[in-house]
Amino acid sequence: MKLAVPFYSSFAVPGHPLGVHCVETSLRMILSYFEPSESYSIEDLEKITDKQPGKGSWSFQWSIWFVEHGYEVKHYTVFNFDAFIQDGVDYIRRAYGDGIADFQEQTSDVEGARTLAKDYITKINIVSKRPTVNDIRLEMSRGFVVKPMVNGMVLNDKEGFEGHSVVVLEVDDSLIWFHDPGLPAFENRKMSHAKFQQAMDSFGGEMDVIRQSK
Repeated sequence: MKLAVPFYSSFAVPGHPLGVHCVETSLRMILSYFEPSESYSIEDLEKITDKQPGKGSWSFQWSIWFVEHGYEVKHYTVFNFDAFIQDGVDYIRRAYGDGIADFQEQTSDVEGARTLAKDYITKINIVSKRPTVNDIRLEMSRGFVVKPMVNGMVLNDKEGFEGHSVVVLEVDDSLIWFHDPGLPAFENRKMSHAKFQQAMDSFGGEMDVIRQSK
């Protein structure tokens, strides 16, 4: 059954025509699903993610906020948090290559993320593996809403790297449906398992799953 997750679009900001709020917009969708009587503005979400002006957002700050506000968060990754805390962007460059390292260095607060990571690893359930479409289906069957990180360029059949966040609605035997906050934004976007898996793998293998604590 397809999740009735509300859809919101990201938006362009000066110097970033594709926008830098895909994480905040994805979280807005998820919070609106679990808390339909509440209204979270982008400004609210920027506080939750501790977003820096013109920068993308890491998962550390918002994940801690969710746990402290009655949610369970699991994070799929093969990321070496100890190495990142020790070496910062140099670790990303060694493990994921220059393209991803340059993107993170230019569009996110790497030094701030290194500090937050120390608290993050004590509060979040880390699943030490690259996520697959089958993992998405499994976590959805457990009541989680799934927010994978993907390479947006792969989604849109372009060359290069763009870190991007989407929210999954449904998975069947061959297709996956998801809200893509963009830009460009696509509500209820449909894609083959193989193409979506390629987009996840091209990011490096990162996925968050979220549900309200029982």
